[in-house]
Amino acid sequence: MIDTSGSMRDGKLDMVKTNVKKFVQTLSENDRLAIVAFGDEGKRLCGFTRNNAKKIEDALEELKADGITNIDHALKHSFEILAQRKKANPVSSIIILTDGLDFSGKDYYETFKAYYPKIKSNFLI
Repeated sequence: MIDTSGSMRDGKLDMVKTNVKKFVQTLSENDRLAIVAFGDEGKRLCGFTRNNAKKIEDALEELKADGITNIDHALKHSFEILAQRKKANPVSSIIILTDGLDFSGKDYYETFKAYYPKIKSNFLI
């Protein structure tokens, strides 16, 4: 999950993009990655992608900083993506790249409890 809220201006979002590109280069052929960007709401940039660094980099370049920080909406969207995948990995993770606090006022634990039974794998945030 990548925070694209307005507070990510002034080079913060560019720094995240650079580091996500470096991270993508470390993925093995068995790793899969989906990217959800969030400001006011979560939006999937690309679905589970294997060894397609170009597609991921192109999606990252489209990101612009705007809106508020609504982590809860993006977290729910990310859980839905995990729940809908065809094949569950032994361990799945959601990595949240943000500079600030969530403005939704939601309790992440309640969101996690609601989605955990649907995920069908060990899970880390």
